[in-house]
Parts: sequence; C-alpha cells; structure tokens
Amino acid sequence: MTFVSGVCYDPQRAKESVHQVKDILTTIEGILKKDAISEGQAQEAYKMYETLPITYQINWSVANEDPCENQKKADFCGREREKNIEIQLKKMTDFKIIDDAMGYARLYGFIEVEKQTTIQKSLIEKYEKEADIYWDKFYKKNKSNFFKDRHWLVREFSEFLKNSDKETLPQNRIDVFEIGCGVGNTCLPLMELNKNLNFTSFDFSEYAVKLLAEQVESNDLFKDRCKTFVYNASKFGNPDHPLPSYIHPNQCDLVVIIFVISAMDPTTFQQVVDMCHYVLKPGGMVLIRDYAVEDMAQSRFENSHHPLSKISDNFHVRYDGTRAYYFSLDEMNSLFCGTNKFKNHQNIYIEKKVTNRKQNSEMDRKFIQSKFIKL
Repeated sequence: MTFVSGVCYDPQRAKESVHQVKDILTTIEGILKKDAISEGQAQEAYKMYETLPITYQINWSVANEDPCENQKKADFCGREREKNIEIQLKKMTDFKIIDDAMGYARLYGFIEVEKQTTIQKSLIEKYEKEADIYWDKFYKKNKSNFFKDRHWLVREFSEFLKNSDKETLPQNRIDVFEIGCGVGNTCLPLMELNKNLNFTSFDFSEYAVKLLAEQVESNDLFKDRCKTFVYNASKFGNPDHPLPSYIHPNQCDLVVIIFVISAMDPTTFQQVVDMCHYVLKPGGMVLIRDYAVEDMAQSRFENSHHPLSKISDNFHVRYDGTRAYYFSLDEMNSLFCGTNKFKNHQNIYIEKKVTNRKQNSEMDRKFIQSKFIKL
C-alpha cells in the first residue's frame, strides 16, 4: 500500500494504518540490519521508506504508538521532522555522499548506531578488502575534477625545483617515485614546472591510473617521462604481488606521498615505509603531506551524532567508503624513524583557514608535512 504525507492526522485512517506501517518498518529493518548490503538493497529499502507518512520517516518510534492520541504531539513532530529533513540534505552536500550502500542506509536512519562506538568488524574488513573498488567509484564519479592540481607543492617542497634551470641531460635527471598518484594532480603540474623530473607513479585504483596514462600519452611534454602502473602499496613485500620488473632498489631520488597513507589501514603503514626504503637511493628523500589530528574533517567525524564512522582511534570511513587516518607528529616520526632506516629532516603541522565562498563559511584545516632522508 502507498501512504501519502499527512495520513496520520486522520484518526480513523491512522489507527488502521499503524499495523501496516510496522510491517513496512520490519521489512526495511530486515533488509538493512545486516553486516553487508548492496547498493540496490539500500535503495529498495529507501523507496519503501518514502511510502511512509512523514511522521514515521524521521523517528520510527512513533510507529509503536497511536499517532492520533495526542494531536499537538503529532503536529509538533511533523514540523520537527521537516527541519530534520533539511539538516540531512545539508549533510549530504557537506559530506559529498556518493553511493556507498551502508553510508546511504545510515544517513536515513535505517541502522541504529547509538549503542556502538565503532563500526562492525565485518564492515571494517569489507572497507579494507574493497578499498580499491571504493576509490574506483570515487574517480569514476569525479574524473580529474575533484582534487585541484597541486601547484603549491613547489612552495612547500623546494626539492622539486632542483635542476629546473638546467638542460635535460642525463646528469640532471631527477627520478621521482609516486605512491598513490590518483589521476595525476601531483606529477603532471610538477613535470610542467621542471623538465628534469621523471616520474614512476602508481595507484591501486585502476580507473585513476587509466585516466593518468591517457593524459601522459596525449601530451608530448609528459611522454617518456612518466611510467604508470596499478599496484596496492599494502601488498609490498608479498611475493605474490611483485613490483614491475623495471623498478629496482636504490633507483629514485625522491618519493612523494600526498594524502595517501591516511587512506590505508594503519596495520599496513609499515609496508609503505619499506617500499620507500627499497626504491630510494641512499640520501634520497621521502616527501609527505597528509591529514593531521584535530583537522576540521576529523572534528566533524568525532562530533557527528548521526552516522557511525569510527574504525579505530583517529581512523574513520567516509560516506563513500573511502577512509581517512589523522596523524600526530610523533606517530609519523616513529613510523619512518623507529627502525633507523630514515632520519627526520622535517616534521611539522600546517594550519590554515579555508574559505568556502558558496556557503560563506571558514574551515580550520590541519595537515602534517614531513621529509625523511634514507640512511
């Protein structure tokens, strides 16, 4: 049966429909109170949810009462739920919800999360196992438009400007190994600025690497200066997941990792350190920019009372299934210098205010910026 908004204000019809409402809610809960659901199942449940009277849609506890016993309460609930709908729509914009089924379901209140502080173990495993799938979806939706080209890199990392005023001779060549290249927002603008930079770039999103490879092949400025391949850094050292044969130990001058380690499970961070040590020449440098503790985005996760996002301390999942870890200076330093493979050259917080002119708001962002030299 299809219900129309306002039906609960008719006493007789409301009494007749309350049992049908309970049946619909039971069906929806049966679909969504599972460890894992498909996007189609989430959408099916939401379509059913939309057939409910508006007074049931935001607070399902009303279904356990006769909504017409207290007309004032019903009127008040109706107004409050309209406000809540506006708030939820705003959250959709703020958090850039894409198509993660669980995030979609949580947003609309299908899954009760108040009694939990972290998401279920099965979901944590799912987000790790399917991490490349979520990033593929991200890049398929946003193409190369989401991240701006990072021209600020030369301001923060002057190492990229070395030999930029010299001829393109073998002795002036600088080899850069890029972990997590995405669609090329780091390597492409840097190759434009310095003709002596040569990149070996990879990402575990096959779609992102495809977009980057197309740009490299279509531009004579980049051809023969950027090799790309698909690889998961968390698999480094696993004999079943070897690097391409053209990558050798001690061959690179720089390793660049921009907002990448944070997207990985903390249990795999060490593989990134080992990979950096493998490809760098002695004296070579790792350049890192990533998310820091107390960043506005982390505060938003921590203070939100709506969807459950916490995987572990400082580690959260976004609505689209991608993840973000927030580093402290001590953590980053310990990660790279704890085994005496690197020495600390720089390890600082970068704090800045970002203005959103559309929303007329300011955001306090906090990042970590690090440079480590191979011993």
